[in-house]
Amino acid sequence: MASAYQTLANEGVRLNPILVAGCQDADGNLTAIPKSNPTQVVSPSTANDVMYMMEKIVEQGGIGQATAVAGYRSAGKTGTAEIKEGSGYGQYYAASFYGMAPVDNPKYAMGVMIYKPKKVWTNSMAAAAGYQKILSQVLLANRVPPSTGTSPDLPTDWK
Repeated sequence: MASAYQTLANEGVRLNPILVAGCQDADGNLTAIPKSNPTQVVSPSTANDVMYMMEKIVEQGGIGQATAVAGYRSAGKTGTAEIKEGSGYGQYYAASFYGMAPVDNPKYAMGVMIYKPKKVWTNSMAAAAGYQKILSQVLLANRVPPSTGTSPDLPTDWK
């Protein structure tokens, strides 16, 4: 999921995530992991439109607002999924929040998922709160400058 959000933040260009720099042998020689070519999977305008829509989720209340980091424009979305059990679905869920920041110059895409929470609503809040705490520390530790612009004016109600 974080890769999908990275794609939106990167104007529709998907980068294959690489978790390690390479493999090191007993003599200390590093064999780098080959990098793949970036792939344009959605148009830049579509990616930006979706990102700006998700920014409104963080700005305008509900669980998403709990993920806001003062001084930074961020975008994201809550998620709830039923967990399959046997041949159907049971009583368990996964609650999550995925997003990216800062919207005006994206640097990070991440997500927090709580697997089999006792209460879906409160654990969606817990996922959002965990996301906010991690994102705050990532932005601070990496000295990411605060956002300077404002979000675009998008309609947020249906008539």
